[in-house]
This record gives sequence, C-alpha cells and structure tokens, in this order.
Amino acid sequence: MIWRTLIVSLTFISTGLMASSVSAGQITVQLDNDVVFGTDRQYTGGFVVRWTDDQIALVDALISPFEGLLPDKNIAGYKQADQLTVGTELYTLQQKTEHGNETVSNSAWTHVDWRRFYWYGKNQSILDFRAGWIGPSSGGRQIQNAIHQVIGNDNASGWDRQVPDQPTLQVGFENRHTVFTTKDERFRLVHSLSGVVGSPQIYAAAGVGMQYGVDMKAVMSFNRLNHIVAPEKGFGWLIFVDASARYEAYNAFRDGRLFVDEKTSLKPANDLIPSVQYGAGFVYNEVSVVFSGSSFGKFYREQTEDIFRFASLIISFPV
Repeated sequence: MIWRTLIVSLTFISTGLMASSVSAGQITVQLDNDVVFGTDRQYTGGFVVRWTDDQIALVDALISPFEGLLPDKNIAGYKQADQLTVGTELYTLQQKTEHGNETVSNSAWTHVDWRRFYWYGKNQSILDFRAGWIGPSSGGRQIQNAIHQVIGNDNASGWDRQVPDQPTLQVGFENRHTVFTTKDERFRLVHSLSGVVGSPQIYAAAGVGMQYGVDMKAVMSFNRLNHIVAPEKGFGWLIFVDASARYEAYNAFRDGRLFVDEKTSLKPANDLIPSVQYGAGFVYNEVSVVFSGSSFGKFYREQTEDIFRFASLIISFPV
C-alpha cells in the first residue's frame, strides 16, 4: 500500500507537470515519524509529496474562482507560487486508564491539496484547499504495517477500531507578516494568523517564527515548514523555529464525524493547544535536506503525553 500511495503521488504530480504552462519547479518529499522520540502513538507518521512552481495550470483553474477575495496582483512587489500535494497522515490514538495506556483507535487521512502562496509588501498569504478521505479505505493499516516491517517492528495494533470511512474537505487561509529583517535578509522575524474550516479540523491559530539562513530560506505554511527557496548554484544553510497556539473547535479523530451525532470516548483537553517546530538544514545546487522536530500540547484529555513530539526529514530537489 505504501508503494500504491507513492505511485498515486507521482502520477498526480506528473499530470500536473504536463498541464503546467511554465517549466517545472521543485519537488519536496517529507517523512514524519515519532520513533525518534521513542513513541508510536498520536500522530505517529506521515508521507507527503509536494510540487511547487510559479504557476500550475490545474491549481490556477481551481483557485481562479476565489481570486476576487485575494490580494490584488497589481500591488508592488507581488509574487505568487502554486503547489500540489499528495499525502497520508497516520494517527494511533491512545489514552491513559487505571490499567495503563489503552488503544482508542487508529486512523489515517489521505488527502490531495492545492494552494497558492502570495507575497506582497511584508506579507505572505496562503489560500489552501485539502480534499481527502479518513477511514479504512485511506490505507493507513497497510502503510503503517509496511513501515514496521522495514524497521523490524511487529504490526501495529488498534486498526480494528478505526474512524468510519468519510470524505473530507478543508479550506484554510494564513497570513504571515514580517516584523523585522536584517538588511542582508538572513535573519527574519514574523508573526502569523491562520484559520481552517471543514473536516478533519476547524481551528484558528496565531504564531511567531524566526529563521536565519545563508543562501537558503524556509517558506512556512500554517506554522510548519513547507518548502525551500535557494539559489540555483552553491551551498547554503538554515536554522528556524516557529511557535503557535491553536484554538481547535473540532477534530474528526477526537470528536467523530462533522455532521453525525457520533459519541467518542475522547474529550477536549485545553482551549489552546501550543505547538513548536524547530529545525536546521542545508542546500547544495538546489538540492536541500532539512531535519526538524515538532512538539504539540494535548488535544484530548486523557492523552498519554502532556507534550507529544515527532521528527521530520524533508528533502527537496528541482525538476
């Protein structure tokens, strides 16, 4: 199944490449896993492939109906970039009980995203759409078991208690404003505001981020590293940190289906959920490697860790 997901990702992006009216841009492959921090629960792993370019015909067709709500392209310094993404995220939820940690459910979210980045003045804005599927048909059991076979672990338990099959559609918007940057633009301080509605999540968030890079810049989206900007030739490096707090009104894995009166054993933990991502990387002739860690607070009451952590390996290359 993991190979099927990879094939679907490559097929989808290849279709977009052929439909693009400009030369291809950058492919980013991201692998998330919590094994680095010695856990195998909550958000336990993910596999994402992104294609970013100045303009992608398919994304342009999907975004165009909403252009009237977005920044005017005649603003001085206006730039944009389009992105297509295919990804799968794995969740193995556990809760504390008097008998120890017990499995609540395992679920996966497989989704296709299309988004547009806008840069104007000191601002970066993103309009983001994600359509996908949660439940047994998303292939989470097969993907996690394949990963466990590679690293020599037993098959994961809990997949007999999955969130029911359900389609998802999520729309989000984020604005990042540069508060301070040095003259050489190597150091940058920003603050961000974002909101997401739909399924599997409804939330609003605010954050602050810093980065220092030499011939390498991190483009963030929704307080996570999205892709890298770097010169065509030469060596560069980067360090970054981005912290945020989120008010989460709905989470499908915790609360059940959006329009169904579906009871679960999980209850919200806090009104605000803090998170932080930090990392470092390097680039050589547009091929970049970034290692990062992420930490999140509780999003349900009996969560097994007060702070949950996972690591990411993010590789980008031109196409």
